[in-house]
Amino acid sequence: MATLLTSRRELAKLYSPSTLDSSHPEGRSLDQTVPTKPRSAIFRWLAISAPWFGFVVLTMLSSTGMAFLMTGDTSLVVPYLQGERFLVSQTDHHLGTLRQGDERTFTVDLLNQAGESVQVYGAQRDCSCLVTDKFPVTIEPGQRLSLGVRVHVPNQPGAFEQHVTFYTTSPEKPRIFVTARADVVAQEGPNPSEMTP
Repeated sequence: MATLLTSRRELAKLYSPSTLDSSHPEGRSLDQTVPTKPRSAIFRWLAISAPWFGFVVLTMLSSTGMAFLMTGDTSLVVPYLQGERFLVSQTDHHLGTLRQGDERTFTVDLLNQAGESVQVYGAQRDCSCLVTDKFPVTIEPGQRLSLGVRVHVPNQPGAFEQHVTFYTTSPEKPRIFVTARADVVAQEGPNPSEMTP
């Protein structure tokens, strides 16, 4: 009988209003913890990989910034990161729409970030292109050099394309191929470049 009373007292104590959560339909005890679902795999993956992803992004940004500081030209950042140290800023020049007989000059910009000097010792050109520099020219480590190219537009309207090849002592770029393009239109009236004041 004592055992039965003890059991009834324990049951009464267990289901007394002070220990029941009246908002729960099953009357679960307030001090009982409800097991939570484990985090999904994607959140676990993000928690693990986020620091590494941040490190990779930070490394890429710092490398890009360093490459820009070394070259000073956004077009040279990718070649520099790929390991090139004798850099050419632009090899394909579109000169726009020109009239027959016009002349235009553009530059080929070189940057030497190699550990030794590089010499540009000559150029081969098409008949209507004229290289304005005298060779050989030496580019010291860390130095920039602009080579001038003058283009004489032919008398035939249409698409125009000429090429210049520079020869260097760089094992990385022994030849630099440069292209000049333009759209040539027919001459109408006197050419302003030939008029004298």
